Amino acid sequence: MLDPREVLKEISRVMKDEGILSLSIPNEEVINSTKKFLKKTGLIKIIDDKKDTEGWELATKDNLDEWHLHSFSLELAEKFSKDIFVMSKVVKIPNAVFPARFVIQYKKA
Repeated sequence: MLDPREVLKEISRVMKDEGILSLSIPNEEVINSTKKFLKKTGLIKIIDDKKDTEGWELATKDNLDEWHLHSFSLELAEKFSKDIFVMSKVVKIPNAVFPARFVIQYKKA
C-alpha cells in the first residue's frame, strides 16, 4: 500500500467505536537476517531439495525491493497508527523466540 496511514484512517472512519482491528505484519529484521544466515551457512541446501541456491537470490534480498514499499516494524506500525489507533495487544508468531510476524490488535484512539 502506498500510504499505510491513510488506509488506517479510512479503516477507523468505517469501523464502529467499539471495533477491534487485527493487523498482521512481517518482522522484517528477523526474516531478512534468517534468510542471510541460511544462505551464508549453506543451510539453504538442506531446505531446497534441488540443491540449487540460485532460486534463493530473490529470497535473500531485503524486503524493500519490488515486493515491498515499506519495511515494517512494531515501531513503524505504532508511528503509522498514532492518534488513530492504540495497540492493545501484540502477539509474536510463531513464538517470542522467533517472532517472524506480529499480529497487532488495535482499538480506536
